[in-house]
Amino acid sequence: MRYLSLMMVLLLMISCSTNQKKEEFVNILEMDKAKLSFTVNGVITDMFCKEGDFVKEGMVLAKVDTTDFHLEKISLQTSVRENNIALQIVSEKLQIASSERSHVKLNYDRTKSLFNSGSATQQNLDDITEILKKTEQNYKITELERERLSTVTEKIEVSLRKVEKKIRDCEIRAPFSGRIEKIYFMENEAVTAFRPVLELTDSDYLTVKIYIPVSELTSIKVGDSMAVFASGIESSYSGKVSWISNTAEFTPKEILTPETRSSLVYAVNITVQNKNDELKDGMPVVIRFPISE
Repeated sequence: MRYLSLMMVLLLMISCSTNQKKEEFVNILEMDKAKLSFTVNGVITDMFCKEGDFVKEGMVLAKVDTTDFHLEKISLQTSVRENNIALQIVSEKLQIASSERSHVKLNYDRTKSLFNSGSATQQNLDDITEILKKTEQNYKITELERERLSTVTEKIEVSLRKVEKKIRDCEIRAPFSGRIEKIYFMENEAVTAFRPVLELTDSDYLTVKIYIPVSELTSIKVGDSMAVFASGIESSYSGKVSWISNTAEFTPKEILTPETRSSLVYAVNITVQNKNDELKDGMPVVIRFPISE
């Protein structure tokens, strides 16, 4: 009975092993790349890195000349100060105009009261009425001038913020930590806006795309681990399924075979951590994982 049980276990193990095979897929590794550029025209004054350097996120990589922008900023700051002085003077005038208006309004009310009681003439009332109109008109004009100057200040401050942004745009900062792959311009060279100056690659994680047949799609899911073998590297890497396409497609022409040319497949991205910095962009790899038969 004991031997019978042992034989049943062995048969079960053999059965399970024959129900799985190691499926292999071949493609090349790809790094995330970013071509970095300035958003302003200028002459490169500083290049703080060279090809092959590892840089950290936020690090300043290059600068263009900011002289013109700084001069424009100084001019705008001067205009703001001048306008603020004018605004202060007009505000003081407005206070005086308000006091005069209040004083004339009191005289008008007193004169009108005297006129109603017969103690003031029509001429007296007409004279104070005209003075009241002029003081009210002067107050309104001064108030409008204050509003105009306030609007001018706001416009100058907007222009000032735009110039400050342009000054910040004179720097290229690393959007993520990685390695400088290429440098297209050197110091003292003129460069136009949005023209690539540097190419930065993220060498910490690489991606390889494989294509899974429809019949095997249910065998994998996001988060599954897969063995990754690279040419010339003895040890294997562990990759994880990071994305599975929701749309079927015909086998891409670059991996077509007579057997697969009419097959529907799903694209799958495998992310591999480059622990020892051995994996390189464009390196061919073999992806291997168990697939149920």
